[in-house]
Amino acid sequence: MQKRKEKYFIVIVPLFVLVFQVGICKGADRVFSSDNIITPHSDTLLYEYAQTGAMIDSTSEIGIDALQDSSVSESGRYPSTRATYPPWSLETNALSWMTLRPNVGIEYVFAPRWSASLNFDVAWWRQRSKDRFYQIWTLSPEIRYWFGGYSPSRSFYVGVHAISGSYDLKNGDVGYWNESLVEAGLSLGYVMRLSPNWSLRFGLGGGYLNTSYKKYIRYNDIGEHYVYDGTDRTTYWGITKAEVSFRWNFGRRK
Repeated sequence: MQKRKEKYFIVIVPLFVLVFQVGICKGADRVFSSDNIITPHSDTLLYEYAQTGAMIDSTSEIGIDALQDSSVSESGRYPSTRATYPPWSLETNALSWMTLRPNVGIEYVFAPRWSASLNFDVAWWRQRSKDRFYQIWTLSPEIRYWFGGYSPSRSFYVGVHAISGSYDLKNGDVGYWNESLVEAGLSLGYVMRLSPNWSLRFGLGGGYLNTSYKKYIRYNDIGEHYVYDGTDRTTYWGITKAEVSFRWNFGRRK
C-alpha cells in the first residue's frame, strides 16, 4: 500500500509542476506581449495620457493613426506626431523683455517636419524732458525644418527668416529715424519640454541686414525742434537675433 502511494506521488508531482509552468508561460506571454511593452514609439501614447488622463489603446483607431502619421525614425530618437502633439505654440522671448521690448510669437506645425512662425516685438519709450527716444518695432516670419520630426519634448531645427521694422532712437546729440529696416538670414535652435503644455526654445539667427535712416539734431535756439542732418545707410553681416523663449503648446490636430 505504501509503495502504491509512492508511485502515485511520483506521477502526480511532475504533472502538477508541468501544469504550473505552462500557466506561468501563458501569463508571461500576456504581460510581455507587444501590446503591453512601452517602446520608444510609445512616447506618443504617453503624451496623450498626460493630456487626457487616459491611455490610448495601441490597437484603437486613434492609436494606429498616431503611429502611422508619425515621422519617428527606426531608433525612435525623435518621437514625432502630427496626430498627437499640439500643433500651435504661443511664445515670448525673455531676452527681448530684458531690453524692454515686449514681444509675442506664434508657431504652427503644418507638416511632421515643417512649421511656420511669426514674431512681433515693440518698444515705444520716450522722455522728451531728457530728449531720449527708444522706439522700435520688428516683425519676423520664419520657416523651420525639424530634424527627425517636430516634438515639443526635444527637437533641433534650422530655419529661414526675415525681419522688417522701423525705429526712432536718440540718447545723445544725434537721433536716428529709420526709413527702412530689412534683414534676411538663417537660424537654428533647440526645443526642450518643461511640462506637458510648456516648453523652452533656444534660438540664434544671423544674416544680412540693410537699414537707411535720417539723422536729426535738436536746436533749442529755435524752440524744441529737431533739424534734419542728413541720411545714411548701414549694412551688416552677422548675428541679428538671440532667443530664449517660453512656449505654451495648445490645440489638437483634426
